[in-house]
Amino acid sequence: MLTIDGINVAYGKVQVLHDLSLNVKENEIVTIIGSNGAGKTTTLNAIMGALKPTKGRIEFLGKRMDQLDSNKIVASGISIVPEGRRVFPDFSVYENLLTGACVRRMHASADFIKPPMVPSIGKTDIASIIAFPWIAASS
Repeated sequence: MLTIDGINVAYGKVQVLHDLSLNVKENEIVTIIGSNGAGKTTTLNAIMGALKPTKGRIEFLGKRMDQLDSNKIVASGISIVPEGRRVFPDFSVYENLLTGACVRRMHASADFIKPPMVPSIGKTDIASIIAFPWIAASS
């Protein structure tokens, strides 16, 4: 579903990710855990298009993502809920994921929010989740 194949990512001349590879299968929930400076945020920024890899590929559902703008990556079905940002502090983790997975689209002459197909994960108090099965329902 999501394949990261040998990416290098740098901030200017400082390379942070070195040949990172990761494969996330359909319906998996993946957490990225590591010490400060290990490259967790850099990895997420590369997946979301905020940083462009200098080497390697990022693919989602067989389509190359690492050359797309962030809005097109979100429209493809990838979303994240950053830990500790309290964007919607009164929402549960599930509600924040659901909100982040909605994509505003044009359909005929009306704007609408297209809800994603989201598996039930129940209410939980997990600090941070990154999940990639949030694919917008087909029209």
